[in-house]
Amino acid sequence: MAICLDWGIRGDLLIEAIMSTNTAFRDVYHSPLIITSFGASAVLLFGVIESPVAQPRNFLGGHFLSALVGTCITRLFVLNRQYQGYLDNTNFHPSTFINGGISMATSLLVMLITKTAHPPAGATGLNAAVESAVVTLSWRYLPVIIASSLIMFGWALLINNLGRRRYLLHWWAAGQTFVREPEDVHDEEALEQVEEGEIERELTEEGDLAAESDDTRSRLSEVRSRLSEARSRDSETHSRHSEPKSGPAENTGASKGGTHTE
Repeated sequence: MAICLDWGIRGDLLIEAIMSTNTAFRDVYHSPLIITSFGASAVLLFGVIESPVAQPRNFLGGHFLSALVGTCITRLFVLNRQYQGYLDNTNFHPSTFINGGISMATSLLVMLITKTAHPPAGATGLNAAVESAVVTLSWRYLPVIIASSLIMFGWALLINNLGRRRYLLHWWAAGQTFVREPEDVHDEEALEQVEEGEIERELTEEGDLAAESDDTRSRLSEVRSRLSEARSRDSETHSRHSEPKSGPAENTGASKGGTHTE
């Protein structure tokens, strides 16, 4: 945790150092030392690197689109030449509050439509409406935001990949993920148990049917053997009854022959 805090502070200091050196941002644009919304972005890029809103599309796109929307809306309010004076004055002026609300809300809407939601970027759109130094930048606010975003993003890529941590998760969009609720997991386990029970029941029924078929076959074989034995007995009985009675006939003939001889 302390390491994340340290590297986040260094990221902000790096932006401040570049913006305060002899560059166009200081000499030509007269930009602020740092845009305050990047302090919140540092929390995400160095502390919660797995968050979807900390990925490049959300971080870079969210800041740029919010700055663009806030600057466009503020340019309409600046048509009233007294608007800059309203920002410097501490008294209540409805136009500054209305502009701030519209700029932030519209920035949020654009981020949601483009799927580039980045919470700190809401302050980027708000700064374009209510910060006097940012309103003075006008369209030069956009390159300041782009440069600050790229500096912090490059620093996050370098630092977050030195150890076991890995940043980023995806460049443009995350792949499809399937998150299952605990109830769904329990339902699937119950379904698997039911299917296993049905499979065991089917196997048992098949075993019973196989045993019954074996018994039936053995009974059929016994019946067939009995039938064959009965048929063999019947055939033997029939053959006995069908044999000719030659004994008495021969005796009768012999007696007749003897009588004739005499």
